[in-house]
Amino acid sequence: MSERQIACIENAPSQVRQTTLDRLARALAVDVKALTGEQPLPAGDGSVASFKVDPKSLKALRSGKGWSRRQLADRSSVSERQLARLETARDSVPVRMTTFKRIAEALGTDGGKLSGASAVTPTRKSWRTSA
Repeated sequence: MSERQIACIENAPSQVRQTTLDRLARALAVDVKALTGEQPLPAGDGSVASFKVDPKSLKALRSGKGWSRRQLADRSSVSERQLARLETARDSVPVRMTTFKRIAEALGTDGGKLSGASAVTPTRKSWRTSA
């Protein structure tokens, strides 16, 4: 988002496209009404909470479902590029709470497994059919 767009939102939020407001609200983890002044901003220190995703756990959970990164991206609304960055990192990667929640919900798992706090047993689907 450009400085110009942010200035427009601050000066005349009614003239900003709804999609721009939606994206900014999602990035800031606030309601759109807070950006337009219809609702007060949430109390807090202004920081965005972050959670850590363990690369090995993420890959094991995704592979266990037999999904490609593209399939997980579609189901979680997290970009394929970000998923690739998370899976190929050397150490746990901090992400926003909303991103963490989207990935965990799409995978049908709890945060403990995604962060590496709980053991994840990789499973491999068999391509052979039983006779």
